[in-house]
Amino acid sequence: MTLTVVVVIALLIGLPALALSGHIRTEWSLAFGATTMVDATVTGSVPSDQVSRSCSLVNIDVVWTAPVGTHSGQFTVCEDQAGQFPFGSLVRVAVVPGDRSVIQGEDRGSAIFGVVLETLFLLLILLLLAAGLRQWLQLATARRHWRSAPWLPGTVYPAPPGRAAGQPVLVIPPGDTVPWTRPPPGKARRRTCLADDVPVAIGQAAEEHGLDPQAAVRLNVQRRGDHARLAEGDQVWLAPASRTLGGHHRTGPYAVIRASDRLVFWATARPLPGRDW
Repeated sequence: MTLTVVVVIALLIGLPALALSGHIRTEWSLAFGATTMVDATVTGSVPSDQVSRSCSLVNIDVVWTAPVGTHSGQFTVCEDQAGQFPFGSLVRVAVVPGDRSVIQGEDRGSAIFGVVLETLFLLLILLLLAAGLRQWLQLATARRHWRSAPWLPGTVYPAPPGRAAGQPVLVIPPGDTVPWTRPPPGKARRRTCLADDVPVAIGQAAEEHGLDPQAAVRLNVQRRGDHARLAEGDQVWLAPASRTLGGHHRTGPYAVIRASDRLVFWATARPLPGRDW
């Protein structure tokens, strides 16, 4: 599913960017002062295959005589503005040698602003794709990590609601199986998935069953395709799907196996405390 999302995002962004590559190149050239301003003659107009939420688009075809490469091109305007460019009229446009895309009615300042927005949007998409690919690689290599990672037994309890997506649960391990000591209050505590909001009733119930509420791990369990969910009292085994420890402070995927039926649930959380997992 993660890989599918990454591919869909890449196609949704990549295909329109490919279709508008000529206009994008011209706008970047205008922003960096690499275009030439010419007086072009309008030769006609045709409906555009580009999509706009605000209006129907029309392509205005133009030709020019200045020696800057290809002497024809087109720019796009809303249909109600097409009447401003009748056949045979002259219009001032910015052109790039060898490119049919031209820019009309935009100065260098607005082009620079557009380039800045496009750059920020591109960085956001690249970060999103990188995060998706990172998670997919972690899941794809999970089996290799599980061969050496210790599995932590525990019992499931409901966790207070949070902002992260997924079913919030507390996995409380037995007191004698915890391979770490609880870090002192402060930043170190917030960098782990140890829960700091265990309800009193749940803590008391856990202690009655020989569990250690001070070692409760908070997870956000993702939804399975068969809609199965973890229930209070489920006995589970928990392990990170990749090497999330050793100073790693970002959220990562976890696998939760329910002991009763061996169903595997994926979850996300900050790293467990300790090292050498």
